[in-house]
Amino acid sequence: KGVVVSWCLLLLLRPTLSTHVDIPTDTQLVQTHVRENANSTFRPASGVLKYPYLVPAGPYNQAWDWDSMFMGIALQNYNATDYFVGTFKNYLDLTNLDDGALPGCLTPTGACPALYHAKPMVIQASLLAARQSKDMSQFKQYAEAMRALLRYWNSSTRLDTKTGLHRWHDQLETGADNLVYSDCPSPLSPDCWRDSMAYTLSSPDLMVWMAREYTAYAEFLTEWQSLGDSTKRPLKPLYANVNSAWEYERDHALAYVDNLKESIESYLWRFTAADNSTGEFVAYNVSTGNQIVHRTYQVAWPLWFDMVSDPVIKKAALASLQEEDLWTTFGLRSTSSKDPRYSNANIIKPYSEWRGPVWINVNVIMAHTLQSCGMTDAAKTLADRIVHTLAQDIRVTGTWHEAYSSDSGEGLAAPGFLSWDTLGASVQEDIAKGINPFSLK
Repeated sequence: KGVVVSWCLLLLLRPTLSTHVDIPTDTQLVQTHVRENANSTFRPASGVLKYPYLVPAGPYNQAWDWDSMFMGIALQNYNATDYFVGTFKNYLDLTNLDDGALPGCLTPTGACPALYHAKPMVIQASLLAARQSKDMSQFKQYAEAMRALLRYWNSSTRLDTKTGLHRWHDQLETGADNLVYSDCPSPLSPDCWRDSMAYTLSSPDLMVWMAREYTAYAEFLTEWQSLGDSTKRPLKPLYANVNSAWEYERDHALAYVDNLKESIESYLWRFTAADNSTGEFVAYNVSTGNQIVHRTYQVAWPLWFDMVSDPVIKKAALASLQEEDLWTTFGLRSTSSKDPRYSNANIIKPYSEWRGPVWINVNVIMAHTLQSCGMTDAAKTLADRIVHTLAQDIRVTGTWHEAYSSDSGEGLAAPGFLSWDTLGASVQEDIAKGINPFSLK
């Protein structure tokens, strides 16, 4: 009961800078927490993981695909670069060059079974790590692994050729474990899962990750060419129908990004008003050919990577993102409060709750999306709310949690969690200075 009271009081009393009372600001609390705990995410090379790597602190001791990318970006100023680089060298080193198979979760003894496959973000994370280390050449040895990954995501199981939409194996694989796009999140729910559900889900996040992977690959090719190469030819070209010289492969990779943009607008967008003033990006079931109409944090996701050509769609998506069912004083909800499955349950097994809570990683991405779309005030507001939510958790519990109730701001699950929440240490400054730490250019 006392904890509930303290939460209510603290939510009303947001600390401010004062020349008379030495009360740490939200920003100071968050930055201090990251500075004092960053090294708890560092692990030395061990077993099949040949290079040092990053893990989320708390209940986890595994390398996870998107956690590692977010931490590598966030902890640049906290001596994490070698671990950022090492993590994605490990992922590329363990990629099957024949079929592109790669687990999303890695341990020194091998894969952990939680994720069917790594998300398509390994190449972009490698690019960001390489640039952070100022050594692009060190990833050149993994060119074939990158091609294998791209070929995998363009295989018949992962690409619906009719729509041009890429497909997740299941909802859990997306990282948004039980998001309302799926009625049954994964085979971890045997009471509802059927094999026919596999490879039916496409969603805005996947299409943007794919566009970023191809862009990152093209950037690597450009950088490697500038370093000099006697043959200028890959061993296994990604595109069999073009000259295998790297410059041709790069151009075709960038052209594919344009194809993805067309598929996003054609199949993943819907207007919700007769005058086209409002609308949202949604998911799609490639088996039934129907849109999956649920409002989630992804209503404007393609704008993050400038994957929208139509200015009317762009304006409508930005408006949709800031509607009250998603926009709260603690950050953006993962799922609309109007959804019948809306929940802020404090759960982590078999799935973390993505049907309502605020998740810091996607909130930071949306803050940068707003900033890049010229909505600086809204971006700053969201950044402030993200940092305030993290600071309040420290004031009340002394630590961080995996997610936050979008109704109260209370921490949910995994006490001691330290992963993408570390993005909170720099998000306000990045937004204020117009810095996008996710930029691939």
